[in-house]
Amino acid sequence: TERQDAQAVNGTAADQNGETGSGETAANEETSAASGTVDSAENQETAVETAGAAQDLMFSEATIMELPVTGTVLIPYNMENTVYFPTLDLYQCNPGVVFSAAEGTPVLAAADGEVVSVENDARTGLTVTMNLGNGYEAIYGQLTDVSLEAGQKVQKAARIGAVAAPTKYYVKEGSNLFFEMKKDGKVSRRTWLAIVLLLLIVPVLLYISVRIFHGRKYLLCSLILVVAAMLPFFMMFEGRKPKAREIMVISVLAAIGVAGRAAFFMLPSFKPVAAIVILTGVSFGGEAGFLVGCMIMLLSNMFMGQGPWTPWQMFAFGLIGFLAGILYRVGILKARKADLCVFGFLSVFLIYGGIMNPAGVLMSYGYITKESLIANYISGAPVDLVHAASTVIFLWVLSRPLLEKLERIKRKYGLIQD
Repeated sequence: TERQDAQAVNGTAADQNGETGSGETAANEETSAASGTVDSAENQETAVETAGAAQDLMFSEATIMELPVTGTVLIPYNMENTVYFPTLDLYQCNPGVVFSAAEGTPVLAAADGEVVSVENDARTGLTVTMNLGNGYEAIYGQLTDVSLEAGQKVQKAARIGAVAAPTKYYVKEGSNLFFEMKKDGKVSRRTWLAIVLLLLIVPVLLYISVRIFHGRKYLLCSLILVVAAMLPFFMMFEGRKPKAREIMVISVLAAIGVAGRAAFFMLPSFKPVAAIVILTGVSFGGEAGFLVGCMIMLLSNMFMGQGPWTPWQMFAFGLIGFLAGILYRVGILKARKADLCVFGFLSVFLIYGGIMNPAGVLMSYGYITKESLIANYISGAPVDLVHAASTVIFLWVLSRPLLEKLERIKRKYGLIQD
C-alpha cells in the first residue's frame, strides 16, 4: 500500500522515536514488517516471504521506482560523454548514478526484485545485484549492514542495507550510494541477423574454397571471411559511426592474440588464442568475439604460415568467440573462472576440433568418408586435448585481470554498450 511504501521510505514512527506501548506503535511495527524492512531477522524473513510472492517480477520502463536513498546526485549517469571523478582525477563515462549520502543512511529497494548476488567489488564495495524481471537488473553499491542472500525476494522500498564508508575510488566524493540499472538477457535482432549472415555466408565460402578453388584461393577466401565478420560487428553501432577508441580496443585484443600465439610457438597447440577470443566475446559481445577470432588467425598465419586451413581456423575461433558472447548475454555463461574454464575446454575440443578435423580430411582428399573422418578425429584427439587444456590454463590465469581491465576501459570510455 501507499502507506507501507511511505513508511518504508521514511522509517516507521516507532523506529524514529522509539515509541512503545501504544496501539499506533504496534500498527507501525506491523506495517514495517509487512513492507519488508530488514532491521531485524524477523522483519527480513517477512520481506523475503511477502515480496513478490504473489506475483512474478514484471519490471518495465513504465514501472514507478522508489529512490534508493535520500540524497543529492553527486555524479550523474552518462554513457555518451565523460564526467569528472574527483578521486581518480579523470573524466570517464558513468554507467550508474552516484548519490551523496551520509554513512549509515538506509538504502531501499527501488523496485520489487530477487537477489542475484551479494559480492565485494573493488570499486563499489559491498554490492547487491537484484533481478527485477524482463531482463532488468538493479545494482546497489557502497553498502554495509546487508543481510540478504542470493535467491531472496525483496519488496519495493524495503531496506536492503545502509551506506558504507567510500572505497578508495570515491575518497574525495565522500560516502555515497552507487546505483545502476542494466537491461540484459535477450539476444538482439542484430545478433540474430548476424547468426543468419554468418551461417549462410561462411559455410558457402568454405565449401567454395575446397570444391571450386581446391584450396588455392585461401587468401581471397580469408579476406572475404574477414569482411563477413566485420559486417555484424559494425551493425552493433546501429546507425552511428564507431568511435576510434572502440576500433582500437578490438585491434589491441587481436594484437594480443597474435603476440600470444607467437610467444608460444615452441609449444604445439599450447596457445592463448581461444582464451583471448572467449574473453572478448564476454566483454564486448559475440560480434566482437567473432571478428577478433578471425583477425587473430589471419594475422598470425602471416608469421606461422598461410594455407587453405586459414579460413577454417578463422571460422572456428570466430564461432567460439561469438558463442561465448551470446551465452554470456543470455546468462548461461557466467564471468567466473570455473564457468569460463569449462566453456573454454568444451568449445575448443568440440567446436574447434569438430571443425578442423573434418576440414583436414577435406583439404587432404577433397571429400569425406566415414572411415577417414573417424581416423582424423582419433588422431586429432590428443592435439585437441592439449589445446583445450591450455585454454583452461590461460583462462584461469587471465580471465579475472583481463575482464577487470576491459570493464574499466568500457566504463571509462563508454565502449560498445548494448
